[in-house]
Amino acid sequence: MRTAIAKRALLALLCLWGFAAVVWIASDPGAEVSDTEFIAQKTAAAAALVACLAAARMAQRRRWLPDTPEKTIKTKERRIIMIEEIKEIRSYLEKRLDRIEAAMLLGTKEIIGIEEAALLTGYKVKGLYTLTSEKRIPHYKKNGKLYFRKSELEAWLTENKVLTDAKIRSKAVTYVVTGRMK
Repeated sequence: MRTAIAKRALLALLCLWGFAAVVWIASDPGAEVSDTEFIAQKTAAAAALVACLAAARMAQRRRWLPDTPEKTIKTKERRIIMIEEIKEIRSYLEKRLDRIEAAMLLGTKEIIGIEEAALLTGYKVKGLYTLTSEKRIPHYKKNGKLYFRKSELEAWLTENKVLTDAKIRSKAVTYVVTGRMK
């Protein structure tokens, strides 16, 4: 921020210097100025004007100033796009924060509602309604609302354990040796 202000202040100073040079060039010679002094002063003023114009070109190249109105419009469009992107990022972060808060609350409660059950299981709410209507998931119903015990949901999620290859081989060896399953 300070750099931008300093650049613009330098540019304003150069513009004033250039304006003073133009005024000096257009002015009439003083009464007590010799021809050589007059030519030297006008040459210095012209050099100041050229330096000012060169500084303005450099400022445009380094994007301290917009070169054309078209670029100004493009800059405004970019700002609008950036504002929209920032709004999208903000809404995404707010949603993530809501999920984090819900997960933190989920850790403290034993009896949870359908929304929290969806968060815990990874199922969609619609899928949980289907499972409860088919009575395939442990649930409770009170005043038309569905409730779940967190421990029962966790047990339901882990009830169909898939054995590892090592465990299957161990059971197979046990069956071959003893003739019965454990």
